[in-house]
Amino acid sequence: MLRSDHANMPIRGNSAFSIRLMLLSAVTALTLLALGAFGWNAAGAWQRYQAARHTQEFDAGVNKFIAGLFEVLQSTFGAHFVEVGVSPRFR
Repeated sequence: MLRSDHANMPIRGNSAFSIRLMLLSAVTALTLLALGAFGWNAAGAWQRYQAARHTQEFDAGVNKFIAGLFEVLQSTFGAHFVEVGVSPRFR
């Protein structure tokens, strides 16, 4: 009967290499997931920033328009009230 004694054989380097490869793969996958989440969050923040900036520009334009309209109405009705002899409330 042939006897094979595997207990005295040294451990091969392949098993250590595969564990190292698995750990490296897991760390790489987690790093890629973290970078993806960071990129997704950064893209959403950039879109919110652009929307807020657009809203500020729109509000500034609307405020300029309203100020001009108020000035025109004030000068028009102010002249009319002066001609009639009534003092306007908004002066």
